[in-house]
Amino acid sequence: MAGWGAETHPRSMALRSFAPVVVVLSLAACTVRTTNGSSSSSGDGSGTAQNPSSSSSSGGSSSSGGSSSGTTQNGSAPAEVVGSWTWVTSNGGQSIAFTADGAYTSDTLVNAHPGESCGTEYLAHREGTATFTATTVNLRSTVARRTKSDSCKDAVIAVEDIEAQDDTYTWRVETGTNGSKSLVMTGKDGYEATYAPDGT
Repeated sequence: MAGWGAETHPRSMALRSFAPVVVVLSLAACTVRTTNGSSSSSGDGSGTAQNPSSSSSSGGSSSSGGSSSGTTQNGSAPAEVVGSWTWVTSNGGQSIAFTADGAYTSDTLVNAHPGESCGTEYLAHREGTATFTATTVNLRSTVARRTKSDSCKDAVIAVEDIEAQDDTYTWRVETGTNGSKSLVMTGKDGYEATYAPDGT
């Protein structure tokens, strides 16, 4: 994995292409919500939660928290969440994907440099199992890794293992008045992350 970094990973490239270019922050103040439900301002992309800049939904919405009660069949995810979802913050973003067999992958990109300038970037990658009920999902990672890169030199600085994830969120799928879907996940800290389906 030594050659894998934010400059070459396809998910991080997608996140970078959507990230706003107006970013004014220092490395110490760089924060982002990822999927482990705790709070931090480390700015190193290690996967701790902060209040995100939620994606807006068009015109009113209705929501559903799953199609059945209790825990879903072992090793499965509700059909309505299967696929890839993304949300973007002022200094990065996150992509999360669920498969029908109950696996998940998440990639969180944190920009530690302003605007269109180059500099240090962190990409936290996790993958593991997602256990759904009608209203909650537990994410438990079996892989947790962070890549530190220098986009000025297009070079990977370091790759290291990070804390494994074992966190539970409430979830719901909302439908806007124009038919657009969004996945809303709320951590134990009460912050919501609103994801849009990829490709929309």
